[in-house]
Amino acid sequence: IKLALTGDPTSQIFSVAALGNLAELEGPNQKRMLDEGCLRPLYDITDAAVTCNEARKEVTRCLALFSCSVELQPLLINSGCPARLISFLSLKEDTISQRF
Repeated sequence: IKLALTGDPTSQIFSVAALGNLAELEGPNQKRMLDEGCLRPLYDITDAAVTCNEARKEVTRCLALFSCSVELQPLLINSGCPARLISFLSLKEDTISQRF
């Protein structure tokens, strides 16, 4: 999680990709990730004025995986996740983020 906050694009890409890989495990793993503060760096990357597209794609993948869990949906809704996911739809050149 700390690597995602460094501001270095390469570190962001690989750290968020690792978070996405962990998020694929679902269930208690996803809940623990959110309990450990995983959303804040993902949201920070999403909200940053300058973020590389690869990092955004990985953030989109993470948020989409978390959104699949019915148990986590109330937390995600209350934290502003839907607005961030919708913002990715406006990135016309980024079809991967739109797919997630």
